[in-house]
Amino acid sequence: MPSLAQALKAAIVRLTRREVNAACSPLRKQIRALRQATKDQKEIIANLKKDLLQVRTAAPVQELETAGKEGARRTRISPASIKSQRLRLKLSQRELAKLLGVNPISVIRWETGRSKPRSAYHEELAKVRQLSRKEVVKLLGGK
Repeated sequence: MPSLAQALKAAIVRLTRREVNAACSPLRKQIRALRQATKDQKEIIANLKKDLLQVRTAAPVQELETAGKEGARRTRISPASIKSQRLRLKLSQRELAKLLGVNPISVIRWETGRSKPRSAYHEELAKVRQLSRKEVVKLLGGK
């Protein structure tokens, strides 16, 4: 009888292991997939942190550039101010146009109020306000 009892016990153990393995196999696959997903997410987070650090270090430079552009946009440009700056620097309309990189007709129209300078030229006009006569002469190639 002991051999029959041992044979039954061995058969029961073998069948239970098979059932447990059959029940746990899908769970093991899910655990592997979840571990891989966790690994991928950690990698993504590390890359995002790296990108965020780069953006934070570059942000002050962009703020300075933006502040300069906003300052130029806040500069009040009127036909009279364009003409007065030109006369202060003792420039002809043609020379001011050359300095700004525009057609002389544009300068004439700005001064008479028939048209307004585009925003890109607002920045240039704001820079011209900061220049002295000597600097303008150097920029134009000397006289």
